[in-house]
Amino acid sequence: MSDSLAALRKKVSILSSDQRNTISGIDLLCKLAWEEGVLNSEQLKRLSEETLANSRQIQYQLGKARSLRNLAYWALVFGNDAKGSAALAQEAVYLAEICQNDQAMAELFDILAMCFTYLGSFERSLEYTRKSMGLFQKTGDQRGLAWSHRNLGELYKDATDFEQAESHYQQALTIFEQIEHYNGMARVYNNIGRLYTDLKDYKTALEYQLKSLKADEKTGLQGLGYSGTLLYIGMINNRMGDTEQALQYLKKSKQLLEELFPDQPEQNLNYAAVLLEMGLSHQKQNLLDQAIVYFKQSIQASEISENKEQEYQAYKSISECYDSLKKYHTALEHYRKYTLLQQQVLIGENNLKLDNMNMSQEIVLAELEKDTQRRLKEETEKILLRILPKKVMEELRDTGGVQPQHFEQTTVLFSDFVGFTQISKTMSAEQLVTELDYCFSEFDKIIQSYGLERMKTIGDGYMAVAGVPIRLEHYAVRSVLVALELSHFINALKQQRESQNQEFWNLRIGLNSGPLIAGIIGHSKFAYDVWGETVNVASRMESYGQSGSVNISESTYQLIKDFFDCESRGKIEVKHQQRFTMYLVKNVKSEYDNEAWKSQFYLKTN
Repeated sequence: MSDSLAALRKKVSILSSDQRNTISGIDLLCKLAWEEGVLNSEQLKRLSEETLANSRQIQYQLGKARSLRNLAYWALVFGNDAKGSAALAQEAVYLAEICQNDQAMAELFDILAMCFTYLGSFERSLEYTRKSMGLFQKTGDQRGLAWSHRNLGELYKDATDFEQAESHYQQALTIFEQIEHYNGMARVYNNIGRLYTDLKDYKTALEYQLKSLKADEKTGLQGLGYSGTLLYIGMINNRMGDTEQALQYLKKSKQLLEELFPDQPEQNLNYAAVLLEMGLSHQKQNLLDQAIVYFKQSIQASEISENKEQEYQAYKSISECYDSLKKYHTALEHYRKYTLLQQQVLIGENNLKLDNMNMSQEIVLAELEKDTQRRLKEETEKILLRILPKKVMEELRDTGGVQPQHFEQTTVLFSDFVGFTQISKTMSAEQLVTELDYCFSEFDKIIQSYGLERMKTIGDGYMAVAGVPIRLEHYAVRSVLVALELSHFINALKQQRESQNQEFWNLRIGLNSGPLIAGIIGHSKFAYDVWGETVNVASRMESYGQSGSVNISESTYQLIKDFFDCESRGKIEVKHQQRFTMYLVKNVKSEYDNEAWKSQFYLKTN
């Protein structure tokens, strides 16, 4: 067992039941399932089902994507279900894209590539493998890149382009050797060995399979891959005539499969192949009675694993044994079964190709449907972003609701246009809407550059908040800078309009700082809003402010007085006989009135 896997198992073993249902716990379990899948298929499935359920419970999207990835891998490799695997992988790709996780997408594209390889769709498999390779290169995942090269090698081998296949195998091998990833090295050595077996270069094939065995032994992971390598070494030795050596490796492979699948090893496709090769070893030694026993066991295992090709090969070999024993009637009986099964396999292969073509088309159609759903959801999210802050939109999307929150450090800004009602009477409806749209669009740009969120507009009124829904440093200073920029923008626009003999309004702004509550109201038509005394006082600051000025409360003044020149207005009485201390912000103090000082408050994205 590798040190990293041992360490991972140890971390998981000390997780409490509550910790397994957290983001960090789910990530750890997903990683263990992914790393240990080559050794323990049942562990892979069990852990993946657990992490999927837990991820759904706590609405952890990336956890769902990783769990579905693991289940997709299990469905393909251990469940022989390419269609089911592709459906799981497609769902996971959608979630990984939402989370913008390139690593998860790369691994999922690899699985989709294997699905299409299984279905014989070379072009689609090639497309997905290239996608995964591009993302692995982007994330710097050398191990993932090596597996993609290995998968490309398998793809070209199936297409009988052996030169390209070996080229990609060697590229994969180079990377695995550089990062000392022995499991990857073992699998690629095995792949190259099988390629040379197909070319009937058994000497070279054996060299690579023995290298695969040594690499597997270094990992300590004696799983299906290791068993397969033992099988292929036995098979090659049989072809080379060394039946004694072949039997040694085949017995080890059989024993390991029985350990890995103690209830019914016959379910694994390799088990029938091992029994067939053991029968061939005895047949070559003329130990025909023992050979017949193994061939019969191979037939039984083939029936359970539904491997008709393996089954008819066993019938052919058992027929040859009976023929050598001069039991011609029995030999003929088994030969007839061989020919019947061979015909069924040939017909079945043609039907399978048609089924695979249909299945491949179904998967492509499902991809198109999911792509359409993805685009619709993206458009919906774009619309929601126009009326909701991004963080709030993501919570609404992921959970179906938004929990009300208390925010301690905020500044609320209100503005309205003085003289708006009177001047608007001189404008057409189109002119009025155009002017308001232009002003508020510029307001949006200014507040966004400092990290504030627009809450709403009501007629000519505009409201924004700093510190909601994400905590914002220097929230009061940013808000006052915004207020001054809004005021300067409207003053400049007023001068321009008046030079064109057009009346224009003044801007009045009020600010207050303090705690508030934020949340969504409404169902069929909802809005994100804020409530509390802080909001009410900010509204009073604007209502009782002076035209063309920035009016602030005592609480805001205390937060910004070191940076701005302000003029006290004393205590001003408002409705309900309330009295508030108010200040007018004149400008930034001279020692700070420069772009270098202001730029520290801009959002980094701007």
